[in-house]
Amino acid sequence: MKTLNLLIALSLLLLFGCSEPKTDGITTILQPNTDQGLSFPVYDNFDAIEGLFNQQNDTTYVINFWATWCAPCVEELPHFQQLARDYTGKPLRIVLVSLDFKKDLTTKLPRFIEEFPLDPRSLPVVALTDKDQNSWIDRVDSRWTGTIPITVIYKNGLRFFVDKSFSTYQDLKTQVEPLM
Repeated sequence: MKTLNLLIALSLLLLFGCSEPKTDGITTILQPNTDQGLSFPVYDNFDAIEGLFNQQNDTTYVINFWATWCAPCVEELPHFQQLARDYTGKPLRIVLVSLDFKKDLTTKLPRFIEEFPLDPRSLPVVALTDKDQNSWIDRVDSRWTGTIPITVIYKNGLRFFVDKSFSTYQDLKTQVEPLM
């Protein structure tokens, strides 16, 4: 009998104890690039972040494409900061996808993130350096012409595509609120 109990216990341990912890897919994508000494991940291929656009859960996702050299992009960042503050503790995930030039990823972008400041816990930055934009822009949204800023706001099957900057916080909140 003891042998049977031991076999059952070992089987359960192997079955449940050795499995990898479950993640939402987003957490893995947003891991910092510690090997490059950066506080944000850098991806050379859109395929690596495509999972950001396909989450199926109770969270509303706000994904903004921007760059430090884009004045309208920078002007709307405070609205995303305010949104993150106002929805703390609610099922909202904001991700800022930087399209800054690869040469600026170790200098200009980290300095901007620190000085602005962009808190990686509430406004995580992901840098995308995939130069083959024509292969992935339509995968974000077929209406995207390639200009920035653009924002994709979605929850499960409902998706909004905004191809202009948010001039006020209220403009952004009005787009997000129906999905909350």
